[in-house]
Amino acid sequence: ESDTRLVRGILAQFRWLDGVGSDDGPVLEKALEVFEACPPPIQKEIVGFLPELASTEEQAERVARELQRKLEADVSFVRPSIDALESLPLPDDLRSGSVQAVLARLPASPAQDVPAILRFLLTCMTPDVAPDVVRALRSELHFVVHGDPRRAFPDARQKGAAPSPSEGDPSLNAVRAALRSSRRAQTAVLKAVNAVKNPEELTKLDFWLPLIVHSFGGDHRHAAARALLSKMKPEPAVDRWVAKSVSGHRVALREYFHSMMALAEEAMLSADPGIQAFASNLYALLFGTFDSMDLRQDALGAVIAHIGAGQERQVTCALRTLLRISREHTAALVDFGAFVATVLDHLSRFTVSQLHDVFGAMSEIVVHPYLRARCLEEAHQGRLEDELHITIRKQLSAASLQHRRIGVVATMMLLQRMSEAAQSSGIDPSCADHLSKEASQALQQTLSSSRRDNEAFAFLCDELASAIEQGKVTHRPLLDLIMTAVSGDFESTFIEDFDPGTFGAPGGEKGSPWYNIDREKAPVMVRVYPLVAMPGGDPRILVRLGPQLRLMAALEWKLNGTLGGIDALLGCPVHLMPEEWFVGDNLAHLTGQQKETACICLFHGIAWFTELVSSFSVAINAQGQGSDTLAEEFLAKLILRLRHILQLEALLDTCIAMAPATLFPSLGRWPSLGGAAKGSGIATVSVLQDLGANRQIRAKRKPSGAGRAAGGDETTTLDTRISPGQGLDAEVQLKLEGALPYVARLKQRGSFRSLRDAALGLLSAESPPGPDFCTDSSREALIPLQLYLLQELEIRRRQAQSRLPKGPQGLSRGSALSPECATHIGTLITLLPPLKAYLRLCLSVSGQDGEDDEDGEDGE
Repeated sequence: ESDTRLVRGILAQFRWLDGVGSDDGPVLEKALEVFEACPPPIQKEIVGFLPELASTEEQAERVARELQRKLEADVSFVRPSIDALESLPLPDDLRSGSVQAVLARLPASPAQDVPAILRFLLTCMTPDVAPDVVRALRSELHFVVHGDPRRAFPDARQKGAAPSPSEGDPSLNAVRAALRSSRRAQTAVLKAVNAVKNPEELTKLDFWLPLIVHSFGGDHRHAAARALLSKMKPEPAVDRWVAKSVSGHRVALREYFHSMMALAEEAMLSADPGIQAFASNLYALLFGTFDSMDLRQDALGAVIAHIGAGQERQVTCALRTLLRISREHTAALVDFGAFVATVLDHLSRFTVSQLHDVFGAMSEIVVHPYLRARCLEEAHQGRLEDELHITIRKQLSAASLQHRRIGVVATMMLLQRMSEAAQSSGIDPSCADHLSKEASQALQQTLSSSRRDNEAFAFLCDELASAIEQGKVTHRPLLDLIMTAVSGDFESTFIEDFDPGTFGAPGGEKGSPWYNIDREKAPVMVRVYPLVAMPGGDPRILVRLGPQLRLMAALEWKLNGTLGGIDALLGCPVHLMPEEWFVGDNLAHLTGQQKETACICLFHGIAWFTELVSSFSVAINAQGQGSDTLAEEFLAKLILRLRHILQLEALLDTCIAMAPATLFPSLGRWPSLGGAAKGSGIATVSVLQDLGANRQIRAKRKPSGAGRAAGGDETTTLDTRISPGQGLDAEVQLKLEGALPYVARLKQRGSFRSLRDAALGLLSAESPPGPDFCTDSSREALIPLQLYLLQELEIRRRQAQSRLPKGPQGLSRGSALSPECATHIGTLITLLPPLKAYLRLCLSVSGQDGEDDEDGEDGE
């Protein structure tokens, strides 16, 4: 140590001498001569003095080569050598060699030397070695999080190796300083990050380097944002990359918090679902990683600001972000309950799916204290819970259907979370009992309030059925409560005993039983015509028919594993208008009121059979449920019900042509609450609305012509309607083709309940119903029915196509898909086997026709 101090003092004196760095360089020559003879500590002191002795380019090059040779031989000389090399005026080729020499020693350098080495590499790199430098940094630098055991920590007495102030702080600070001082380095790192195409190869530096450049502002800010956003593909590897780059690096990234917020805000405004998903992921990571109250409030405030923006895609992504935060960081979000409650100000602008996210997040916050409490007294009832209960009561008691639907969704989400929490392990029994009672009371309150309005009750039934089908409501007491409340109301409202003798002679006004598959075995009949036309009936209540059937089927399947408790509904007749109305040209001579009655009855008959097919298709698609005989019977009846839908649609088109001003209720699920009717009235549509001039002309045709089109041959019309064994003849098929403009338009408006995905599995049916059900058991009879299913499949294909990313290159492997689009495409994929079976059936029938051809032509 004394020798080192002596050498350091002598060198200090040289710095005061004039002419030390002369052109002939005698001092430099002497320093290089004694350099190798000195011990390493003294050599390092000499290295720091050498740049002051090199006054010419030749001398600088000589010093640089000597330093390169020394640092290649001994890694301990890397740190003093880079300080000297950085101050030497070197040509590009020699500077590139120096950078490469230092770069080669990076893996073996001590951790305390890494920040200085990084600063040297990024500051001194030339364009030809810049890619190698960035590539080496990406592969050699491995940052660890705060709790990693590889980090050094002092013991309890603060002895031993102390850690750096934060994980990666010195290194990131060195990188930041180097990038700020060199625009060439900024360009190089962005170019290197853009060159990485495989998500599996992305490292933390690929996220941090553009983030650092983005924090500088200026021209490179947008380039840095593009470099990051270009990586955001809907792949798990990308999500893992973003998570490992942010999570656990709270202190190191604190300085870049607002840059990440700016990136998330820019990404949220993008039209690309993949980039929006990155924004959602980043907001959730920022809220979970940074434990400071002000930073969390900034992140949460940005999410809520997006919710109030008004753009549907942006609002949807922001709400899903809020839901994710509520599930992953519930304890932290509880402190911001009053802040989250501001979302309640925007309820009237949300769609139904968005409302699910809103109240799903709030339910998580409300239920969380009960999961953590050791007894019911410790479960703190926060302000948000009070506001949520007040909101539910207010919405359910409102006169507007729009508000009642909001109350239904809020109740359903709270009920689901309470019932799930009550059954979770580890919850205090008193808290579980309290949540169960609260869920039951909320359900009873909603059932009671919704029964006052038919559409609200229908919406509630659909919501309950959807939750049960998805396994979100499994609490047995709740299921029993729902079954008791719904089944009794359904039977008293829509079911009547079937007695053929009560209808009297043809021509009576009591109506007729239509499509009785079970014949004399049918014990009951579904009431439609009495509710539409008879005294004391209320046609508005028929909007509840399909949703209540769906809910009963979901409950029956959930509780018993079969649909045996309601299988009588599949084959029983429907009480519709008198069948004589469709004999000959009788339809043309009916009064206007009778024609509208026929339209309404046919409309609800189609809706009933559609829901029957959707609900009972579950039993056909389930594996190992029930006997083969029962499955075959269900399949035969479902195929017949599809035929009945086709026939009723053809007849409905004929009736609409004579009564075009008929108003039809909207039975489909509205994507938005904004179209809901005000007050307690039922939203209705007329076929005259938004039809072109050609369709209005068609609606004004003379009744006689319409009657002839409807009536035709008496036997043909009646057989088409009441004989379930017959297929569609040419005349009825022609009428169906003519019906497409009317019926299809009603479907587009959401008037009809569409078939659910389970029903599309009937495409795989390869044999028609047997002779016990159908007189036409040829395989060709299946094709028109399955063509109807293909039309439903085409609707789903168009829905998926409309949500695909639009661009000149179409859909590629890296294209981002919205969750809705992914759902539609998933449905199409699951239906490929049934579609293949249908095409095989068509080819089989075509081959049989070819064999029967007299000319012996090949049917293929």
